[in-house]
Amino acid sequence: MDPFQFLVDGSEQEFKAVEPSVGLIHEPDWNERYQAGLRLPDGSDEEQRFRLAHLTATYADFVATATTYGMVLISELFLNEELKTMSFESVPGLAGGEKYQYRGIFFKLATGHEPYGGDYNAASKAMGHELKGATHYSRCNVTELNIPMHVLIDYRGYRLLAQTKLPIKPGKSLENPGTLKVGSAKACEVVFSVEQEEEPTAPPIAATKPGRYPQPYPLLPREPLRRAGSALLMPANERIFALMEAASNELNIAPHQVFCQTTRKPVKVPAAFDVEGHEGMDGLFYVVDFARAFPPEAPNLAEQMHESASVGLGAGAGDAGG
Repeated sequence: MDPFQFLVDGSEQEFKAVEPSVGLIHEPDWNERYQAGLRLPDGSDEEQRFRLAHLTATYADFVATATTYGMVLISELFLNEELKTMSFESVPGLAGGEKYQYRGIFFKLATGHEPYGGDYNAASKAMGHELKGATHYSRCNVTELNIPMHVLIDYRGYRLLAQTKLPIKPGKSLENPGTLKVGSAKACEVVFSVEQEEEPTAPPIAATKPGRYPQPYPLLPREPLRRAGSALLMPANERIFALMEAASNELNIAPHQVFCQTTRKPVKVPAAFDVEGHEGMDGLFYVVDFARAFPPEAPNLAEQMHESASVGLGAGAGDAGG
């Protein structure tokens, strides 16, 4: 007997209490299902097994569903709209690839558009970097910092990155920030962060792996920390900055300054400028866009990069070797 199948089937009745409807009438909320699993108690061995079973089943279902939809998207890419079996909603923006969404899943299709200068290989590599970045941020296990589920799909020569659709809105300008609190969604045209004159008031955040991270500051519960009635006890941008900085400390990434083109001033960010920290419309903190999570290698210094491979590399993706 397949042990994974036994694990899922053995808790099938219990799953019904925490899983939302995924019928055809309503769009499935993969993020809510995932967050429901993260909120499950894990004090006892039995609770830990049930929580793991729920999260494992959720991710397995997400991978299977996203892969199926992704294969259809790629197969019907060049068909007229009336001939397609699934109607994917196109999302504006070309940076990072062509974007679509369908039934609670957000897709990025690797293309040679800007900033990759027509280089499909560089665009595909950037998606590989995004999956790596999301994986390493998840392993930091910083409480309150939520990372969406990802799956990378290679099919018929195309590369597609799928992730759970989140309750966030992009920050288009200083007057219209959406849910963005830290980072930039427009190549440093607008950069959101904490005030430069003051350091973030939140204490250093400890990761949740006992015995490995000896920070002296205890983790604080989310709700009492964030809200008292309707008033925020701490500005959301400062809290997200501190959470992202805690993850950066685990990844050996230093906070640094970038230049905001709108304000013409330097702005301090806790990670790469386009790693975005959002306060979601559900009140949770999310981090997205991990393609530049790690510093790049210089092509002329990286031993594993051949001379021919460094010709025509697009900005951002091909810079990083490995």
